[in-house]
Amino acid sequence: MVLESLRLQCCYLFNQAVPPEEAPVPGFSFPDWHLQAPLLYEEFNKPELIKAIDELFEAVYFKTEDETIEPENVEATKEAFQHFLKRSGLVLSEGAFADILEENSGNHAFRADGKTPNWYHFFRQVLPKLSMLKSGRISEETLNQYGGLDTLIAATLYHDSWEDHGKSPETLRERMQNKIQDVQNAGEISSQRASELRSKVGTVADIVDYCTKKYSILLEDGNLEKTPEGKVIKIERFDGDPNTYYGGQFQHPFALWIKWDDSCEGMSTRIVEDTLERAEHKKLSVASNREYAEDRRGIYGRRENKSIAIKKWPDFEKVFRSADYMLGTNAVMLETVNDYARNLKLKPKKAMPLKIGLYLHDSDDGYQFVPPGWRNDFIQIGRIRKLAKKNHRMRGVLKRAIYPPMRDVKKGVPGISLLNMPVSVPNEV
Repeated sequence: MVLESLRLQCCYLFNQAVPPEEAPVPGFSFPDWHLQAPLLYEEFNKPELIKAIDELFEAVYFKTEDETIEPENVEATKEAFQHFLKRSGLVLSEGAFADILEENSGNHAFRADGKTPNWYHFFRQVLPKLSMLKSGRISEETLNQYGGLDTLIAATLYHDSWEDHGKSPETLRERMQNKIQDVQNAGEISSQRASELRSKVGTVADIVDYCTKKYSILLEDGNLEKTPEGKVIKIERFDGDPNTYYGGQFQHPFALWIKWDDSCEGMSTRIVEDTLERAEHKKLSVASNREYAEDRRGIYGRRENKSIAIKKWPDFEKVFRSADYMLGTNAVMLETVNDYARNLKLKPKKAMPLKIGLYLHDSDDGYQFVPPGWRNDFIQIGRIRKLAKKNHRMRGVLKRAIYPPMRDVKKGVPGISLLNMPVSVPNEV
């Protein structure tokens, strides 16, 4: 295999033809091999982790959010991710994924829209991280300086476990230690590898700590502590001060990256088909979405988090630029939907183009290899399109506020994949 790959590469370098009868694939002749040899050589020398990422992205390639939530695709996605974690030796992440599948089952199986599996909230946040690793916006060597890919993915998966399921950092440490011991006892890893993994456990737990603004309490009977009315009690940390909370995320670059992606995911999925009709006190209503967007401006917008983070961790510059602008795109679109849904004095016919063009290039680089059905920007636009089918005001927002800056960017920066999705406005009013 090695010699054959080198022979093909030599044919390419010296402009030699590969006789059709010698081509391993029937029908390929010189022009094909002349073009394909360097690609085959690159594929052969691709790191195993990148091959695993490619295989995962291929297995979960869906064009739309609706495709991703079809039952057979949900199961296929789960199996593909489990295979990826196993193949890549990401032991802590494998255990974390098993935990969140258990946490997000039964009464917790679906998001507020009633259709999307709850565990997608975490999985969707993993994909841009893998894409940026594949594209070179961050290197594996840099990740290893802060705990490695296993630490990053495990913390991403666990980031809501304390808030929503009462699993404190101490509890998570214990669960991870038990997972390592089980894998070692099964003979799947050496004692040296087990020791390496144990050294990462504290970092994962600390990152979850940094990412948790309020927490729930898990009782001895396995239930969460609730009010007499049956509502889960969540205890505010940091005396409710967001500056202390957001500032704490600067203790580790993974914590900041996770909260950026978490907010981006939250922004993109708060629009549901009946958002405009929901009562103000209901979750995912315009009023609650407005409050959510205002709170997340603590990460994007008023605070200069990106520049401070880049100065502290220069190796993460490309990551933080992409994460910031990914969130910027989603924030501006959500706030615009909120504005036009609430303020009837705002006339969609006079809507001005949004200032999202300046975000799109770095934002798109962050999603470079993520299949379209999983991208937060595509998901958000797809959901706004569904609103536009029933609401003429949202149709005007799409036509005059959202699509024009996208078209402008397409003229200046060829290949921005956000602009490869249909930009026609639904005809239904």
